[in-house]
Amino acid sequence: MREIRIIAGIAVALIVFVAVSFVWTMATATAGPLDAQAVRRIERQCGFQAECKVQLGNLFSGDWDTFYEFGVGVDQATIDSALGTNRVKRAEHQRTLVLMKGGRIVTAEHENYGTQQPLAGQVEFEDEHHREQRWVSYDRNTFLRVSSFRADPAKGSYYVLTAVEP
Repeated sequence: MREIRIIAGIAVALIVFVAVSFVWTMATATAGPLDAQAVRRIERQCGFQAECKVQLGNLFSGDWDTFYEFGVGVDQATIDSALGTNRVKRAEHQRTLVLMKGGRIVTAEHENYGTQQPLAGQVEFEDEHHREQRWVSYDRNTFLRVSSFRADPAKGSYYVLTAVEP
C-alpha cells in the first residue's frame, strides 16, 4: 500500500512539472532563429526609424531564391500545394518559414507566434493577423516596407513587412 502512495505521489509530481513547464514555455515564447536573423539585419539597416525599406535578400543569409511564410492557420494541404507533397510538415500553433533555391528546400523552420499580437523580435509578413490569404511567397529581390511596433515595453519590438515597389 505504501508503494502505491509513493508511485501516485511521483506521478502527480511529474504531471504538475509537465503542466508548469508547458505554461512557462507558452508564457515566455520568443521568436525563432530566422526571425532573430531578420530582426538583427533590419535593426542594422533601419536604425531607430519607425519605417524603412529593405530588400528581402538582405534579411536571410544563404543561397536561396524564394521565401514562403505559412501562418498558423494554414493546413497541410495548402502547404503541400505550394511546396509539393510531404516536403514540409506543419506544426501546431507555429508559423512555418521556408527558403528555397530552384525548387529545392534550403531551410524550413517552425517559429513561435504571438496570438494576441506578434512576439517581440518577430517579423510578420503582410500582417498575418489581418490578411485573408494565410501564406505569402516572395523572391529574394522583393522590396519590403518595414514598420516597427512595440510588442511589450520590457521586451522590445516586432516588425511588419509589406511588399512595396523598389
